[in-house]
Amino acid sequence: NFTAISAKCASGELIFVRHLSPINAQSATSSPDSSFWSTVLLPLLRGVSDPIAIQIRSAGHGTSETRHALYETVSTICKNAGITTQRRDPRTVVSIVLTSNAVLVGVCDPQLALSSWPGGEVRYRHDDVRMVSRAELKLVEAQEVLGFAPSKEFPVLDLGAAPGGWTRILAEDGYRVVAIDPAELHPAVLKLRGVVHHRAMVERFLNTQSKERFGAIVNDMRMDPLESAQSVLDFIPRLTADAVALMTIKLEKTSVTKTFEILKETLGMLQHGFEIKGVRQLFHNRSECTAVMRRKPSNSGSGAI
Repeated sequence: NFTAISAKCASGELIFVRHLSPINAQSATSSPDSSFWSTVLLPLLRGVSDPIAIQIRSAGHGTSETRHALYETVSTICKNAGITTQRRDPRTVVSIVLTSNAVLVGVCDPQLALSSWPGGEVRYRHDDVRMVSRAELKLVEAQEVLGFAPSKEFPVLDLGAAPGGWTRILAEDGYRVVAIDPAELHPAVLKLRGVVHHRAMVERFLNTQSKERFGAIVNDMRMDPLESAQSVLDFIPRLTADAVALMTIKLEKTSVTKTFEILKETLGMLQHGFEIKGVRQLFHNRSECTAVMRRKPSNSGSGAI
């Protein structure tokens, strides 16, 4: 069931999937003529919301020229039928996959597809002059794909913030940010309104600084997943009752079995204090996954395991 699989991906049960599509139709050959698209695709688009995005990918068949020609054919047929097409922010995704003996066609809304980007490959435009770190793109993607959007009533705590990429994105989005890292932040980040930098290790900040309350905590520290999870859990007493958290889980290049063992143990540990709202290996993740969480309402402990 396509809808059920999509729901499992959205909830974090299936982590290593970026894009889905049902198979609503397929051709009898690898190179169907234009009549196929008129008689098969257009009926699938009746009643769907436009604009639509036409996304064409290959599964061992076809060249970039082939895909471009097919895109022109399909988009022209849609245009002649009065259907608006656009690549960004569509209301319906049309996925077309070229194989060696058939063409597969699927139609669904972007939420069920998990991403409105072709194959879930997110390609943000970015300003290389203002960008402090490539890691910024991970946070932007998490905001879009995983719905990370904390309240702005309380500040956000950024663990291991240097050089300040995530702090920059949050501050420019209007959040007050408390950045924790013994290393220096980029000078441009320090100048941003609402940014406070504590040059200290996370443990020292936790034990010595004022008891300020935070509405969210983010953690992109490159460290053992369990130690990283414990760092987040230690701050539970400093979080508001409805606080959210975002954490990248670093994965070593090891066996598939070991990878899932690490993920299961880390997420199980985090569940002592948080409800896991979503887990995904995002396009801008490398050997890691990103988890979005919300503090458990009933939790009133210290966060220690």
